Amino acid sequence: MTAYKENIVLVESKTLPEWNNMNDDELMKTKSYGISLEYMTKDKILRLERAEKRLKESTYPEYNEAREWESKSYLRLQLEGEKDSNSNENALLTLKGEIKRFSTAFPNNTFFTSDKKQSEKGFLLMKELGWAWCRISFSGGHDSGGIDEIDYESETTSIQKTGHYDVESMIEKYTKNCIEGKTPTGADPFFSIENQQNQDKYIHLRKYHIKEDNPLLDGIYDKFDFNGFPSVDGYIEWDLKKEILKDDVLVPNPDYKKTPIMQFRTTEYVDYQSTIDDPDDEIRGQSYSMD
Repeated sequence: MTAYKENIVLVESKTLPEWNNMNDDELMKTKSYGISLEYMTKDKILRLERAEKRLKESTYPEYNEAREWESKSYLRLQLEGEKDSNSNENALLTLKGEIKRFSTAFPNNTFFTSDKKQSEKGFLLMKELGWAWCRISFSGGHDSGGIDEIDYESETTSIQKTGHYDVESMIEKYTKNCIEGKTPTGADPFFSIENQQNQDKYIHLRKYHIKEDNPLLDGIYDKFDFNGFPSVDGYIEWDLKKEILKDDVLVPNPDYKKTPIMQFRTTEYVDYQSTIDDPDDEIRGQSYSMD
């Protein structure tokens, strides 16, 4: 049983090597370019309308040396810039950028998908690693932070090993490049166009959702991006031990394969818990003092 399914990248029935070998004229004949051009053309019209409206309704002075961006002359420059934008060039650059994004993420022209919960994927990875238990510690906040260390236990018959697993190796070896939602496996193009937040005046060029997936670590990074977040430290334990020793007797482990719970503290000096499958569903614990 595997956590992921490997798929071949096919966009408009073409592989990534085929896309990379196309010249500009060939790219401009594709459906993806046509959609990109349609978006750029419509978006230019909408941006021009908004720029003209801002200038017409502006109460700014003609010039403002102290705050140049709060002047009608600045708004006129913005309007001229919108008029000068080239929809054809922008459409082609956008398509080339998307081909590069795909080629970087999927150098072997394959991507992964999974329909399993984060906890299911994590336990399957632990089996692959031969681990019976692991604790992943994390800390950080503001502008830095991440995984500090990974402690594990592995069991083979009567032998139990403990150790530390290198965090960078875990990320490098066991992170999958996945696509969530709609997948590029047939004749569909790179893009589609949709209204943004159901507003006619704003449109969005929808792209495939590429995501790096590491089942043992992602729950932590999904919960804490460690960028602007208050200081936090905590850990999460994964338990695959079917039996544990109690009074020198092997008994069933009550925590076997239970959904892992993140235990963490923030600068509020409060303990919290949240599950790996639903990290935003927090359980607030007892407050404590640092005195």
